[in-house]
Amino acid sequence: VFVAIIIVINMIVGNLPSKYTQLDISSEKLYTIGDETKAMLKNLDKDVTIYQIAQSGSEDETISNLLQRYADESDHIKVEQKDPVVNPKFVSEYTSDNLSSNSLIVVCGDRNKVVNYNNIYESTMDYNTYSYQTTGFDGEGQITSAIAYVTSENLPVLYTLEGHGEQELDSTIKEDIEKANMEIKSLNLLTEGSVPEDASCLLIDSPTTDISEDEKTALIDYLENGGKAMIFSDYTGEKMENFDAVLENYGVSRVDGLVFEGDAQHYAAQMPYYLVPTVNSTDITSDVASSGYYILMPYAQGIRKSDDVRDTVNIESLLTTSDSAYSKTDLNSGSLEKEDGDVDGPFDLGVSITETVDDDKETQIIYYSTSNLLQSQINQMVSGGNEKLVMASLSSLVDTEGSTTVSIPSKSLEVSYLTLTAYDASFWKICTIGLIPGDWIYDLVKEEKSLMKKKSVNLITAVGVLVVLSGAYVGVKAYVAKQEAADTESAEEENPEIISIASADVKSIKFVIDKKEVTFEKDGDSWVKSDETGFPVDQDKIDTLVSSLNSIKAERTLENVEDASEYELDQPDNTITVTTEDG
Repeated sequence: VFVAIIIVINMIVGNLPSKYTQLDISSEKLYTIGDETKAMLKNLDKDVTIYQIAQSGSEDETISNLLQRYADESDHIKVEQKDPVVNPKFVSEYTSDNLSSNSLIVVCGDRNKVVNYNNIYESTMDYNTYSYQTTGFDGEGQITSAIAYVTSENLPVLYTLEGHGEQELDSTIKEDIEKANMEIKSLNLLTEGSVPEDASCLLIDSPTTDISEDEKTALIDYLENGGKAMIFSDYTGEKMENFDAVLENYGVSRVDGLVFEGDAQHYAAQMPYYLVPTVNSTDITSDVASSGYYILMPYAQGIRKSDDVRDTVNIESLLTTSDSAYSKTDLNSGSLEKEDGDVDGPFDLGVSITETVDDDKETQIIYYSTSNLLQSQINQMVSGGNEKLVMASLSSLVDTEGSTTVSIPSKSLEVSYLTLTAYDASFWKICTIGLIPGDWIYDLVKEEKSLMKKKSVNLITAVGVLVVLSGAYVGVKAYVAKQEAADTESAEEENPEIISIASADVKSIKFVIDKKEVTFEKDGDSWVKSDETGFPVDQDKIDTLVSSLNSIKAERTLENVEDASEYELDQPDNTITVTTEDG
């Protein structure tokens, strides 16, 4: 009877319309704004207007609700909806691009920034279905970035060193930097001779060959004059004397080999070189540490602090290994265990270096000993922990005078990863296999007699509840069916059918999209590409597309239109031409 009650409850809930059952209880807080955004809005002293470009009745509710949170948080934020049908010329005042419905235009004085709807909802190709799947919601990130952009006077410039086989910036980190309103420029020191004066920060991303003597001198000159740098390195097996000299000038050096962890609580994926370091609580790492994020650093080298360094240089540990860590110097030995010749830990894996050079200048360097910290695949394994650390580090280096550098990561709509160290994995395996089943069986036997005594009373009560719920199910199902019929009838009245073509009558279909033309023709029972008959056409997809022509309904009716050009309908960018058997 109890099982029947549960089934009936599920049937009732399953038949309720989704608008009565969907609540925002997501751990990612998709529809709220975070502390960084609130802090920025609290300090906002300029009026900003956010226009949501959408036809009346077709507003994206998630975006609309999110915009209202911004308006509630600051009196300087004003939100307006602009219907492109009612105001066809409005968008062209700010951009010549064709904007998707529910795109945003953020305006402050004579500065503006367009946020396209396609950048708010992130999607990736699912190659199992050959269709795009929505994977992330970046509403807060894009809106906050746009507000920071239009209210900033000077945008910081980040130079990335090139010419030595450096890693290309990962797309996720690059997008985060751009959202923080930092301009990214490449720097070739061989041709430039020095770091440009407008550099807010210099990024050195794991060179695979050594820098030259002149480049070393230029880098040290820049840093000793109060420069800022974020440096990543990887083990290459090659000598990097000039690169290492820059690091040694600030009291740190790379330990030979790669770091392996001997403590199972400090590595992941059963691989002792997939390091999970301790995140020390500093000004840079405080948010990461307090939020409980893991950091994952595969194939990292150890960082040693030198005792022989200027008293004015301060080195702070950001990430550290356990005392059981060791650096394996012979990577061809075939053993993961510690061997003779390996270097004993613990090691730093990330450090912050500062030096005051005069009253108003301070050199700042943040150094991490693996560029894998920047890779999206590794970042996903710790649910964004690496990304959060990198952007916090970069923000601490960039001078924000006259600008606002806030970068809010996209909120994932995919599964979040639960990161388990090797120790955690072993512990829960033992619990699952041994302890939990034993305790469960013991409790079951213990409670069996007590349950038997209550069985008769509970059974009578359960039957009564079942009768009531069954009646509720019938009522809800009838109500929902009635509402769906009414909605269908209303939709048919509001959306009249404008085209109806039988699938069997279609002879060819031509697409013109972004000035590119492609035509598919019917050849017997199959579809072929007209100009390339050997092209592997997906027959099912073309058949599905053609069948949709059986009934095409209007989404909206424009009445009393005298000039189609007002709606850009006189020369449409994209067209579909269907040819039937009768021409």
